[in-house]
Amino acid sequence: MLNNVNFKPILITFNPNIQAQKIQIKPLIMKKISLYIAALLVTSGVMAQRVMHIDDYRPRHAAIDLTDNHFIKGYEPLTTLDASERSGAVSFVELGSAYNIYTILLDEQNQVAYNPDLDAVTFIHRQNAGTAGGSGGIAFDRSLDGGATWTDNYIMTPDFNAGSTPVGGSRYPSIAIWNPAGNTNPANAFAIGTGPTLQAGAAGWGWIFATSARLSDGTTIAEDYYQQTPGANTDFHPYGLTVNPNGDIWSISTYYPEDVINDYSFYYINKGVYNTTTSQVDWTLSQTFIDPDYSIDPADGSNIGGFGWNIAFSPDGQTGYAVLLISENSSVYIGIQPVVYKTTNAGNTWTRLPDFDFRTLTTFQDILIETAEGDKIPFFTSLDVAVDANDKLNIFSNVLSRSSSLDDQYGFIWTGPGTSNLFHLTTSSGSDWTCTLVDSIVTEDGAVGAIGHPTRTNISSSADGEKIFFVWNDSDGSIVSTNDLPNLKIRGYDVSSQQYTFVRTPTAGSAVDGVIFFPVVAPTVIETGDDFDFEVPVVFAQPGADDLSPPTFFFIRGAGFNDDEFGLSAPSATADFSFVVSTTGSGVVNFTNLSIDATEYVWDFGDSGPLSGLTNPSKTYTASGVYNVCLTAKNSGSPATDDTECKEVDVLVNGLQDALLAEALTVFPSPTSGQVNVTINGQVSGEFTVQVYNLLGEEVTATQRIVAGSNALIQLDLSGLANGQYLVKVQNAGSVAMRSVSVSR
Repeated sequence: MLNNVNFKPILITFNPNIQAQKIQIKPLIMKKISLYIAALLVTSGVMAQRVMHIDDYRPRHAAIDLTDNHFIKGYEPLTTLDASERSGAVSFVELGSAYNIYTILLDEQNQVAYNPDLDAVTFIHRQNAGTAGGSGGIAFDRSLDGGATWTDNYIMTPDFNAGSTPVGGSRYPSIAIWNPAGNTNPANAFAIGTGPTLQAGAAGWGWIFATSARLSDGTTIAEDYYQQTPGANTDFHPYGLTVNPNGDIWSISTYYPEDVINDYSFYYINKGVYNTTTSQVDWTLSQTFIDPDYSIDPADGSNIGGFGWNIAFSPDGQTGYAVLLISENSSVYIGIQPVVYKTTNAGNTWTRLPDFDFRTLTTFQDILIETAEGDKIPFFTSLDVAVDANDKLNIFSNVLSRSSSLDDQYGFIWTGPGTSNLFHLTTSSGSDWTCTLVDSIVTEDGAVGAIGHPTRTNISSSADGEKIFFVWNDSDGSIVSTNDLPNLKIRGYDVSSQQYTFVRTPTAGSAVDGVIFFPVVAPTVIETGDDFDFEVPVVFAQPGADDLSPPTFFFIRGAGFNDDEFGLSAPSATADFSFVVSTTGSGVVNFTNLSIDATEYVWDFGDSGPLSGLTNPSKTYTASGVYNVCLTAKNSGSPATDDTECKEVDVLVNGLQDALLAEALTVFPSPTSGQVNVTINGQVSGEFTVQVYNLLGEEVTATQRIVAGSNALIQLDLSGLANGQYLVKVQNAGSVAMRSVSVSR
């Protein structure tokens, strides 16, 4: 049964003093995943290893702690644990779930879609855990306000759920939004879903599901299952689902006959047209790519393919590229590389671009590791694509180094620290390739339970194709050596200026720090976000505790860049801080640094005393008063930036009268759900004012008055305040006293 096809790397240790050996091991049924690369950390340096999988997994890592104290659920603004490690606040929304994690594992899936005309975001997955029909049903979640609020689990496969279809369960879905030209009403738009489906009884792959439903409410469902060659059971994994401006829908799938050697011999370009009469997508075969010159795996005689395939179109829908990661005998070298087909007439005809020797790219020669024979050969392991405003193909790929240039050792690679790098490649003709290093991966592939967890490579672009964004996940190499505590990483590219942004890690220090597993992004970014000019719609999975099931999915808001950040080597510093004033009259004030993207700090406490360079200082004042405290946060990037934030701090230093009032004052209860009593006993007399402040020093209620001397009592209504700590300040001309109170509901 294939519902538990997973990433199962075998660990093969090599003697550093002998040549790398080839190990022949029975691969998994699903060849796309069986060619997944497993990394091996060796103390003697980088080593070559054979890319293989076996059925009995030998785990490398202990299960990651995913209990509630490691990850906070909900939708709240997130603060930082270490401001210098964060590049902007993020927030997140809990979406639906799934029966198991085997719905979000593959790089080429387009599981998130965004439509700027509707400000709508969708996410597709195997339906929520506990839904009738089991794990083979498909559902989508959607937001109609840019990801701020969501409705989850709109069922797209009611016939399957009812047991009335001739197929097994569906897997690894992708989604797109079909929207009529000029429409701004979500009720007129449709969520389009597709993905691989098992044969009846889960006997193997071979079908593709095609579903659609009204975006606004999940109604008007159309559910279909098809094969390019009926009865052949050879259709396999459609990727790159996208909708062009003219309304045409596209995907690319491959040919995978079970138990037949010549797998991946065909790739199919699938074209869909939304039929407004029948309210469903009519899918047809637009193009078949046949590549008979595959390199043959000497281990089992199979074609060397299936590392990835994807398709994308330009913003006007006229220029498109289909990209395959395969190895061919006709190539200038034997190895996994992009094979590219191009259309300039909206997909009516396709032409293969000329082969290219990727070894000639200077970036690869500067970074890759030599083979045993002294060559440097890139080994492409992942693939996501976009087409920019200049009709150029943009590829984002994780590239390793082959360890041998011999024909029969294509699967040997160098592994270890620093052997994995993320590259941005472009071309329009097949002979004008460029290559830029996006980031170096310092950790090796991790694992979540028994599932391999590699670095995910995603690409997204602005609607006009002028901005390209690269999205991946990686862990802090100073904490772990494997990608087991992943954070989100993003970097932008301006097509016109050819300038990149710095690498931003928006989730570091947040409540989702270290749990960004299997992130997926929409091909189109949000340009109406609250935090940045360009925000990438991202969904990630939190695996469940019971055999990693059921996973829960979360949408991240606020992961992006501003237009003025292209060309900067580091983000601009933003200064901010909070403070807590001692209520005992000691004059002590504790400051908390909330600055973003800063590496150096200067505090001026407003009392003509010495400055401080500490991150979170504590200051003791010797006299009562209101002090103007200023924090300057600096970043030494190129260009260097600084920012200053000033706030008034009201400090109490007790004298004799202050001490008498402090002894007479009582504020209760704390914590409170809203009502607070303030009393002053008969030890002091006079008229006093009562004020309430938040921890930023801002007055949050109207000033009240109390006449002391006869056990006076007033009540404060704090029910309109958010949960948190507040200061109640009581004073007259001769004395001041403060008490803290906590609001909690």
